Amino acid sequence: NALQAPFLALVLAFVIRYTEDYNGKYNFYQNENIPPYLFICIIVCLFMGMTMSAGEIIKDRKLLRREKFLHLSRSSYLNSKISLLFLMSLFQTIIFVVIANRILEVKGMNFNYILILYSVSCFANLLGLIVSSTFTSTVVVYIMIPVLLIPQMVLSGAIFKFDRLNKYISSQDKVPFIADLMVSRWAYEGLVVTQFKDNKAQKPFFEVEKRESVAYYKSNFWCEYLKNSSYEIKLLLLKKPDGYETKVKHLVKLLRNELEHEKLIHITNLQLDKIAAGDLLVLKDLSKSLEKLQLLYINNYSVASVQKDMMLSNYLNSVDRIKKYESIKNEYSNNAVNNLVKNRNSLFKIQQVDDRLVQKIDPIYNNEELHSKWYQMRAHFFASQKNFLGLTIDTFWFNIMVIWTINIISFILLYVDALRRMVNKLLNLKFPI
Repeated sequence: NALQAPFLALVLAFVIRYTEDYNGKYNFYQNENIPPYLFICIIVCLFMGMTMSAGEIIKDRKLLRREKFLHLSRSSYLNSKISLLFLMSLFQTIIFVVIANRILEVKGMNFNYILILYSVSCFANLLGLIVSSTFTSTVVVYIMIPVLLIPQMVLSGAIFKFDRLNKYISSQDKVPFIADLMVSRWAYEGLVVTQFKDNKAQKPFFEVEKRESVAYYKSNFWCEYLKNSSYEIKLLLLKKPDGYETKVKHLVKLLRNELEHEKLIHITNLQLDKIAAGDLLVLKDLSKSLEKLQLLYINNYSVASVQKDMMLSNYLNSVDRIKKYESIKNEYSNNAVNNLVKNRNSLFKIQQVDDRLVQKIDPIYNNEELHSKWYQMRAHFFASQKNFLGLTIDTFWFNIMVIWTINIISFILLYVDALRRMVNKLLNLKFPI
């Protein structure tokens, strides 16, 4: 077990240390294998944690039977197992992260990586103990390891996009509920988000770039979509094709939902219901208001861009500041991660889902749902912040809290032997022939 982590780290980091630099020099910014590397790190920790703990309880079957007759403490037995496994997992995680990050030149992220991956390893330890406590055959236990790992891989968000899954479980604006049950989903999002926003090159400019991104999206896509919708309503009211009333009603509902969500009272007071009744004057006023709103967002974008330039000048107080910033970016930032959290490869920048508009570009900067409800916990993938009980929590720390909540639940299930009891009940069921 001690040699497993450094061996896997050496092999993994050596294989994916890739660059397209013409002079053959390695460049962390250009290594497009970093997102898969983050995913494989999670799978490695799950695999190491489960294989290390999967046989622990099975080998103690006779001892446990004697202790049960003597009414000895089950919690003491489990705590002794968990303490040793957690300590070993901490050692494995530190060795794995330090070696792999050193080879791949991932700078300034060791603590963040260790914290998330260690949390995953602890979950794997508990899951291995649950399996070991449930089944009496070592063969069955080791068969169960890939069965339990495959859902973690499929629903992590790394291999398949959540909006491209089966229609019964996929979601366009949030992570599907079934994926929220997977530790790998929280770990992968936490690793990718912290790698993007907490590195030395990105962290000072994240907030101003978020304002810039919001203004760009609102002016170029959101306002344009609403303007096109109002123009479509006008054409429907003038031409009056078959079924135009239903189409107009849906478009008016879309306009109302979006404007009320933005808390644009001065526009929603235009009495949008009159548009459905054919009032073109209200529709004209709406178009003018959307034009003014678009100009406001364009101005916000210009202000944010100027602020970013000023911050860049102050942050790099030197004559050759552009070259210096490029050097820092190549050392600490990664282009593949940037493209991933900004969803730059998506064909759609904005998409209508029912009577709402869903932002597809720059999910890392999109926090518009954050303060909509005080109990809102679920969010879209790669959100930079989460809302819990009215508190805004950074995604890195929120996801770690979720993983450890799952760990606590796993320990309770292990203590009460819930899975073994459920399996025994299923095996004892008698079905009529």
